[in-house]
Amino acid sequence: MLFIRWVIGQNRESHLVLSEQRADVSSCELEGLGLSRREAEVLHWIVESKSNEAISVILHTSKRTVDKQVENILRKLGVESRVGAALRAERHRSQS
Repeated sequence: MLFIRWVIGQNRESHLVLSEQRADVSSCELEGLGLSRREAEVLHWIVESKSNEAISVILHTSKRTVDKQVENILRKLGVESRVGAALRAERHRSQS
């Protein structure tokens, strides 16, 4: 994910700051929820508010595959929605 910030310093100097943040899925703490590595990766992007279609582009897979992975995530986490899955993931991260 690319972040762009406009920062104004003490001397009224302005700077454009670009930073990139990547999910470190190989050591992702979401795998502790009983998910496969790929499911944890999909859940990460759900938490980032990405649609299934966007996730499929990011992960270079089909939307149908992501649809099925989301179904599995919801079932494994015992939740009924993407919002429930995201909340469960955030709760798990804060406890880790």
